[in-house]
Amino acid sequence: MRYRRSGKTSLHTPSPPPLFYLFFALALALVILVAVALIIIIVVVVVVVVVVVVVVVVAVVVVVFNRPSFFLFSVQHEFGHFQMARSLGIHVSKFSIGFGPILWSYDKDDVEYSFRAFPLGGFVAFPDDDPESKYDQEDPDLLQNRPVKDRFLVTSAGIVANFIFAWAVRFAQAETAGVAEMTYKGGVTVAQTLPGSAAAAAGLMEGDILTRIGSYDVGADKTESAVRRVVETIRDSAGQDLEVEFLRQGPASPRGATSNPVKQLTRVTPDGKVARIGVQLSPNADVKRTKATSPLAAANFASGQVYRLTGTIWSGISSLLTNFEQTSQSLSGPVAIVAAGADIARSDVASLAQFAAIVNINLAVVNALPLPGLDGGYVALQLAEILRGGNKLDQDLERGIMGSGFLVLMFAGLWLVAKDTVSLLHL
Repeated sequence: MRYRRSGKTSLHTPSPPPLFYLFFALALALVILVAVALIIIIVVVVVVVVVVVVVVVVAVVVVVFNRPSFFLFSVQHEFGHFQMARSLGIHVSKFSIGFGPILWSYDKDDVEYSFRAFPLGGFVAFPDDDPESKYDQEDPDLLQNRPVKDRFLVTSAGIVANFIFAWAVRFAQAETAGVAEMTYKGGVTVAQTLPGSAAAAAGLMEGDILTRIGSYDVGADKTESAVRRVVETIRDSAGQDLEVEFLRQGPASPRGATSNPVKQLTRVTPDGKVARIGVQLSPNADVKRTKATSPLAAANFASGQVYRLTGTIWSGISSLLTNFEQTSQSLSGPVAIVAAGADIARSDVASLAQFAAIVNINLAVVNALPLPGLDGGYVALQLAEILRGGNKLDQDLERGIMGSGFLVLMFAGLWLVAKDTVSLLHL
């Protein structure tokens, strides 16, 4: 028998509802956003790694081939913590010069002493939070179990060490190289002109003496404030055209003599964002060095210098807090400090004493600020403990406060490192 099918069969696929297309578009957009975010994160990580590598290379080269003692400035601070803890019988687990991978180390009296790859400071470690520590958590010689007086002494010892070192350096300078006496002649000297800057475009060169900028008669100002007032004039004229009058030494004759300086005029426009023209300035002054007449005179000089520099640095920090937008442009990190020190060493070794004092006092003042992650932050917590009648804050809360401060400091440090590198390499 045969069977024959009759009729027609049609296949019909129903169209998806409009809501389906909406969900599909949202999912696709989400995938694209995630992909873009991942690409941005990868690029940022690569840039940070490259910047850090460049910074380390630049810093190490500058330190090794110029003055290897520069990075020890901050080590004075850590040595203060270490020495105070050891003198009080408090357990210390590590004392390191530098950061990163260990290049060399040795153990003595349960302390690991080490030199590390990145010579940009150092640190002291305590066994309190080490899960592999051999000490019981109730050991009375752990830092966390000591009375608040002992912990305050250990915390503040780094700051004190920086002040002592600064004082000792200035005392030694007064006794050996002598105290610099400046005779200001009026005007401000251009110590360096950055390539591609507004000053370079205006024709300013190293060695030029600024005698007028805008309405400020620099040539008539024979005081130490001339450089500061020139900088203030430039900052107050961001984006505005400034007339600059300067003296330039004439060409040398065949016998080596030089003609009298020639007065010249130019115009320069400070950058509208950072209010700079791209020069480094120094006083136009004759310097005479005189040794102290006695150790007491040297001690008085050193004490006065530490007091004056502390006030100057504190004024700078206050300006940063009250006028962050402009003042932050002049902030420098470890790379710029090392580079500046190398320049000073090449030009005037005797000035290294003042440079060392400034760096140490700067470290002391900044670390004394009551901010999380700094010594002043720990002191603030210890004062809070005293006010609470000797009751400590919850350890998790304390770690959270100090940890958040450390992250902020780390990112601020990376920003300064990147800023210094870009400036140093004239990128």
